[in-house]
Amino acid sequence: MTGEELAAFEQRLQTDSSLAEEVSFVQLTNEVVVGATFDALRNQMSNDIADIDASKNTRTWGLTGLILGIVSIGVVGMYTLSTEEDTTSVTAPALQTPSVIKNKPAEQSAASEKITQPATTEKTNQLHTQTDVRTASPDEKISLQTPLEKSTTDHTFTQIPVIKPAETIAHTPVSKTTDAVNPCDQITLKAVITSSPSCDDASNGSITIPINQISGGTKPYKISFNKSTDAGTKEHYAYLPAGTYNINITDANGCTKNFSSEVTEKNCRKTSYVFAPDKGQVCTITAKEDESYVLTILNMAGKQVYKTNTMEGSFEWQGLSQQGEYLTAGLYIYILEYTSGEKENGQITIVR
Repeated sequence: MTGEELAAFEQRLQTDSSLAEEVSFVQLTNEVVVGATFDALRNQMSNDIADIDASKNTRTWGLTGLILGIVSIGVVGMYTLSTEEDTTSVTAPALQTPSVIKNKPAEQSAASEKITQPATTEKTNQLHTQTDVRTASPDEKISLQTPLEKSTTDHTFTQIPVIKPAETIAHTPVSKTTDAVNPCDQITLKAVITSSPSCDDASNGSITIPINQISGGTKPYKISFNKSTDAGTKEHYAYLPAGTYNINITDANGCTKNFSSEVTEKNCRKTSYVFAPDKGQVCTITAKEDESYVLTILNMAGKQVYKTNTMEGSFEWQGLSQQGEYLTAGLYIYILEYTSGEKENGQITIVR
């Protein structure tokens, strides 16, 4: 539909609630049929791939054996070559250490040992008198570490001792204030916690805490489950209804960390049925307890073949159409519509 025809149809959907409900049901039917078709195609493809993989195994093993043989020959050849190279020895000529020749210092006269150097005088009116004049011997080294002053008589330089005042360092005691540190704040406890869902009409969920996957702190560890005062090493907790559970893990030093894990809820009712009406078998479809619903059965073309009135509990189907005729073998789709608005669907296979 296009243009004015489509606009008129959309206007009618807004005003006619029964038509809108019928269109919504047809859309749901199409989605369910397409999903079932893809499921059947996926199963067929999986079987075909398994057959193809089985036929390729023989050729794969033969090719693998050939490759391993070639690699083995190459490894043996490389090993032989490396062994021959290792047996060859090379003798290097000995290195001669050059001798160190020490030259004796030339003899010098006492007169030539005198050191002359121009002096720099900042103030001419400040001269100091040197009382101890040293003349270096020929074999003695003189280290000048103090200022020199030129003599006014023989033009030689003499050492003027520099007297430095003693340095006094005052040490002030430093007071340190150390706050108490909790050792548990310095560690981080880690754990791997897994959970499995529980059926909506049962208590069969579980939580697992592998103790060998706990890290941080100091071993051994203890586990306290759901605020229990009894801590131990139990790892698996079963028969749990849906909900959130608290887990405390404590190390050998008493450091504790709190974890939480959620057990979700799922629909565990059967959603796929196979039965043979010719052998007296019936298909029993289960629904939620204490909830009213309407059951609709469709063929793979999306055509309705059976529909119940509003009812509760389970429903037994003999594989008949709405008119009481036996339906052909094949795949059918069922849809449960609860009065709360929730919907469920599944598959039924009739075998003849």
